Amino acid sequence: MVLSQSEIAVISLALAADCFVTTWFSGALHKKLGIRLDFKLPVILSSGRVMFLVIGIVAGQFLSSFLTDYIFMTGLSVISIVGIKLGVESLRFYPEEKVILIDNYKTAFLITMAGSFNTLIAGTGLGIFGSGLTMPSLITFFAVACFSIAGILAGKAYGYKPSIRFFALFSGILIFLVMLRLFIFHMVK
Repeated sequence: MVLSQSEIAVISLALAADCFVTTWFSGALHKKLGIRLDFKLPVILSSGRVMFLVIGIVAGQFLSSFLTDYIFMTGLSVISIVGIKLGVESLRFYPEEKVILIDNYKTAFLITMAGSFNTLIAGTGLGIFGSGLTMPSLITFFAVACFSIAGILAGKAYGYKPSIRFFALFSGILIFLVMLRLFIFHMVK
C-alpha cells in the first residue's frame, strides 16, 4: 500500500468536511423558515457517503489489477482531481446549490447522492492505491456524522454565512497537498 494510515485519515476527513457546509446552510434555512430539521440527516449522509466510498474502493481495487505499471500515477491523479474539484466548487459558489430545504427522506437521499460523487471518485483512488475498507469507512462515517451535526447546530446558531464555503476550499487544498507530498516523496526515491 502506497498511502500511510495518516494520509488515508486526512483524505477521509477532508472528504467529510464538505457535509459541514451543506448542513450549515440547510440548518440556517430551516431556522429562518421555522421548520425543525431532524437529526436523521447526519445518519443518512454518513451512511450514503460510506456506501459510495466502499463502492469506489472496491472499484479501484478491481481497476488496479489492470493498471499494474500505472497504479501510482493513476491513484495520485484521481485523488488530486477530487481535491481540485472540491476547491473549484467552493470558489464557483451558487447558494441555490447548497441551501436546500430538507423536508422529507427523498430530499435527504438526493442531497446524499449528489454530495457523494467526490467520495466515490476519491474511494476509487484509494482502492487503486490498495487501501482497505475498514479505516476509511469508519473515519468517513463518524466524521460525516460529526461535521453534519456541527453544521446543523452552527447554521441554526449563526445563520446564513456565505464565507463558510471556504471550508470546502480548505478541504480540497488539503487533499491536493497530501497528493503533492506523496508525489514529491515518490520522485525523490
